[in-house]
Amino acid sequence: MKLKALLESQDMDFDRFLEKLPPEITSKLKSIQQNELHHPEGNLYNHMKVVFDQAKKRGIDFAIAAIFHDLGKIDTYSGPETRHFYGHEKKSLEYLDKYLHLFPYQDKNMIYEIVKNHMRIKKMSEMRPSKKKALEDNPYYRQMLDFQQDDLTGRKRE
Repeated sequence: MKLKALLESQDMDFDRFLEKLPPEITSKLKSIQQNELHHPEGNLYNHMKVVFDQAKKRGIDFAIAAIFHDLGKIDTYSGPETRHFYGHEKKSLEYLDKYLHLFPYQDKNMIYEIVKNHMRIKKMSEMRPSKKKALEDNPYYRQMLDFQQDDLTGRKRE
């Protein structure tokens, strides 16, 4: 299916995209509860779905980034008491490296940079000038900012 047709079709559905990943990964998404302070939408599945639905409006690569950006939370979940996910972006990159080939992407580098930096871009105001400049000089800086907006949109109740 051509990319433009995919973007306009029902095939660009969150659950259909998740089906490309092994069930031992996707079956865990609904059981991972996130901190309500930062994620009132509740579980990881809900958050990823809302981000995906927003991101796909920007194109296929943003939608793919939405699938992978928080997938590493499966492996970094600290438990129901604290609900922290330290280092999840590194684990998300491991999933990206292992499974990206299953998806109809256009720009692997853009997806990689979004997944890698989606937490850093949120903390730019706290960064030293040199680190901030390095992010601003990233060729995908504009796309990372756009994705940040999609990620923020994904923080609402379903």
